[in-house]
Amino acid sequence: MAYYDQHFYRRTVALQVSLLILSTMSVVLRYLARRKRKAQLKGDDLWAFLSMLLYWLYIGFGFYGLLNGGGLPATVLPPSVFEHALKASYAAGMLSLATFAAAKLSVLLLYRRLFLVDRWFRTASTVMLVVTIMWFLASVLSYAFQCTPVDKAWQPLKDGHCFKLKTYLLAEEIPNCILDIVIVFLPLGVIRKLQLPTIQKINLCFIFALGGFVSFISVTRMRLTRNELSYEDLASSGEWLTIQIGFAVICCCLPTYRPLLPSSQKFTSKLIAAYSSLQSLVTRHPNRSMGTPVGNSSATKLGAESSRHNAYQGLGEESTVNTLCARAEDRSTEGLHPMHSINVTKSVDMV
Repeated sequence: MAYYDQHFYRRTVALQVSLLILSTMSVVLRYLARRKRKAQLKGDDLWAFLSMLLYWLYIGFGFYGLLNGGGLPATVLPPSVFEHALKASYAAGMLSLATFAAAKLSVLLLYRRLFLVDRWFRTASTVMLVVTIMWFLASVLSYAFQCTPVDKAWQPLKDGHCFKLKTYLLAEEIPNCILDIVIVFLPLGVIRKLQLPTIQKINLCFIFALGGFVSFISVTRMRLTRNELSYEDLASSGEWLTIQIGFAVICCCLPTYRPLLPSSQKFTSKLIAAYSSLQSLVTRHPNRSMGTPVGNSSATKLGAESSRHNAYQGLGEESTVNTLCARAEDRSTEGLHPMHSINVTKSVDMV
């Protein structure tokens, strides 16, 4: 017999299914983008795929727990049902930490693949990789041994003791939120150095900043722990955790979708080429006045404009983006070192 609140059950299932579909589609689109580019899968792609699998498992245990007391207080549940609910919650908590870590590692490895030519960024990304792994190990160990003995986590009447839930949630979520914020801002300094039009730099910054939405959800969850946690607070925190993990998987894939998007520059070039062809046909019409090739001048200008657009249309696909690796802070007051004028090229394939 299943024990759950009907309203809470329907709302939670709708949330879980929606985010499961969105997160799965985000990873599928990532692989379609790689396939369209005919590029090999890299480490960041594999970690993104792993985060999706872990999220599936998290949703599975969450659904199992939902059927065993979802939306109902412990006082109205049989002890055996309540124990099953706590076991599912325990497993889901472990999987949530693993999913967060996999998504973070996917983003950091993507950064290193794109911006490795910058020495400062290479060091900073390595440090963040180490810190992320350390955070994951510390969080998993503290979660696994939150109670002494361990099985008191799902057998609350057993003799022993556990961490205070409020203290643990804050201790785990604050570093998680800080890591997300640092990862979001990490590539902005490198993007500023890219030799790209300003609008493209803004677009890049916006795409990477979308990961900050996960930090916003993290702050929302922490706000629920300001006071002593009620049953309603725990249920609401669980729903926000499901949203947070789902968007972590989605946001780690967003920067890779550029090959799937239509290029506005290609579209503009095609329009210009079509208009040039039309003008050429008009100029060859027998009724043109004075026998003067009226459209030649216009067609020549449009053709030149088309060439300029074609020069930029490859940006964000398989083109090369020049990254300025060293620049004098004030060239007006200091001599230009030879290394300051060297541009190093790196193939960028995410935007």
